[in-house]
Amino acid sequence: MATAMTLLLPGTATAATPETAATAAPSPFQAISHPAGDVSAASVLNYWTPERMAKAKPLDRSLNGPAAGPDVTANAVTNAKIRPNPKTKLNRTTGKLFLVQDGYDGYCSATVTTAGNKRSVWTAGHCVHSGRGGDWSTYGLFVPAYHNGKAPFQRWVVDRWVTTYGWISNPTPQAFTYDIAAFTVKNKPKNKKGKRKLQQVVGGKPVKIKPARKLGILNLGYPHLFLPSGKPTNTRKMYYCQGPSTPYNIAGKGWPVGLATRCTMGNGASGGGWLHKYGKTWYIVGLNSAHHRHNKITFSPYHGPAARSVLKTVRSFK
Repeated sequence: MATAMTLLLPGTATAATPETAATAAPSPFQAISHPAGDVSAASVLNYWTPERMAKAKPLDRSLNGPAAGPDVTANAVTNAKIRPNPKTKLNRTTGKLFLVQDGYDGYCSATVTTAGNKRSVWTAGHCVHSGRGGDWSTYGLFVPAYHNGKAPFQRWVVDRWVTTYGWISNPTPQAFTYDIAAFTVKNKPKNKKGKRKLQQVVGGKPVKIKPARKLGILNLGYPHLFLPSGKPTNTRKMYYCQGPSTPYNIAGKGWPVGLATRCTMGNGASGGGWLHKYGKTWYIVGLNSAHHRHNKITFSPYHGPAARSVLKTVRSFK
């Protein structure tokens, strides 16, 4: 998707005309939504056979260069471990997101969030759109608490994606500061308990806007490999890391400051929620966005204006 942009340099500002207003760049914090495809729900469900799901490749968003910010490497590394029971109330809101992007079968991680429509899920921008010059994902299928190839809470077809203009219009690593997304899934026929919406079945975690950047984090996802060794994980199981976060600037001076934690989960964990408990409630305070291959730093964009815009938009769908 191409976006026309006009930049005004300092000292060159002029009064807006209909022509310039029409080509002005949207705010990078602004949300943009798009249908998840023009195929039927049955076609999506039939496409994702057990064999195809097992062969899906993780979306890779890894970096090698340094970034500005506090010395995150001083924090202890948390080695990713298998989450013993993904079906518990805490764990089952996280699942595996299968999709087709740039012509290949891929997957990410995602976490159900609370919304009035009861069918909204939080993830990373690069899971729903391939970034500047790219296109939207298709054939989206969310499987909460995915475990050993099974779907204990059914499979849910994605019907609409939401991300930020900052993600789809900027190069990396700058785009990672806006790498936030959400999506809605189609409702099911009522089950024996009269439930037909995703949130009714597995629950949801509220998104925290403007959280502190230094928090204790529970990080969930479905990594394909461990960092930095590159050794494979069991991609049929959920993993977790638990440790502190700290402020981190992945893009350099002048760009929004995000969060970082040290975790050995690699590709595939993208989009999985960072959870923090306030009182008795677990909130989504971040997400797996990009990681550095060698120093085990995992980055999350900050839940500021961009997150608020995405959240408002995904909640607007009935």
